[in-house]
Amino acid sequence: MPHFIDEKCIGCTACVSVCPTEAISGERKQLHYIDPKLCIDCDACVRSCPVLAIADEFGVYKPRIPKRADWPKPVIDPVSCSGCDFCVEICPFDCLELAG
Repeated sequence: MPHFIDEKCIGCTACVSVCPTEAISGERKQLHYIDPKLCIDCDACVRSCPVLAIADEFGVYKPRIPKRADWPKPVIDPVSCSGCDFCVEICPFDCLELAG
């Protein structure tokens, strides 16, 4: 069963831009609609909606994925850190370095 958009929709079009099958239609600032024939239940629209207006086939609303700026950031405890360099070596994004 396809997802559906309820009356909380603010017409921001965030869901339209992430839908891989172009199943969502609607004018900006108007209630949008999901074509059940095109919806593949991928959840992309659900995760992009800033007002939780899109539910899955069971009526379940899921929280949106936070923007990168809102992701939690690591905090190094300088008292506990031994400077072993292990975190730098295993970081999958190569975004840590020891300084000082």
